Amino acid sequence: GLHERGNEEIVKLTEEGESDIRNRSEMNDTANGWVYLHSADSGYGTSKKISIRRNVVMDDCDQRYQLSMGMTKCVYSRTAVSRVVDVELCLIAMEEDEVESGGFPAIIIEGSDDEALICVGSDRVHTCIQSSAVLIPALETEKAAFGAAPNENDTLKEIPLSRGMIGRDGNVRFRIDVKKILDSARGGDRTEQMKMELVKL
Repeated sequence: GLHERGNEEIVKLTEEGESDIRNRSEMNDTANGWVYLHSADSGYGTSKKISIRRNVVMDDCDQRYQLSMGMTKCVYSRTAVSRVVDVELCLIAMEEDEVESGGFPAIIIEGSDDEALICVGSDRVHTCIQSSAVLIPALETEKAAFGAAPNENDTLKEIPLSRGMIGRDGNVRFRIDVKKILDSARGGDRTEQMKMELVKL
C-alpha cells in the first residue's frame, strides 16, 4: 500500500518497527490496520492464516472515487524443495459512499459482482508494483520468553523482490518462493542462531 505517486491518503499505513513485530497481538494488529484472512490454500486440504493491510488514496482523476489494493488469488503450496506464495493483486476503485457502507473487499472472487470494481481501463495499466520481503532474526525460545538485550543482529531486513505492471485484465501476479528468500537471507550460515523469520511481504 505504500506509494510514491503523491495521491491524497485517506487511510494511512503506519511504519512498523522491530518491537511492533516482536510483540504482535491481534489487538495491536487490528489497531495498525491488519485484516486477518483464511484464504491461502496450502494444497494439502488445510489453509494457512494470512493477514493483509493497505492504505486508501483519493483518485486524482476523479475525486468521487477512492483507490486501494485487493487480491484475486492467494495460494500457498509446499514441497520438499520450495514453499511458494502465489498471489495476484488488483487495483480497486470505489465511490466514497460504497466504501463507507461496506469497505474495500480484501479478496475478489472470479465471477462475483466485485469484479466490476477492478480498474481495467487504459489509464490504470501503467500502475507498477514493487514487491519485497521483510525478515527478522528468530529469537531463541528462552530469549523470546524473558527478553533479550538488543544487538546489531536483531534488526529488520528488507529484501527487494520482483516488480510487476498491472495488465489490461487489472491484475499483477507474484510467485514468491519463501524458502529461497530465507536461504538467501542467511547466506552461507545455516546455524540455528541465524534462523530467519519472514514477517511481511
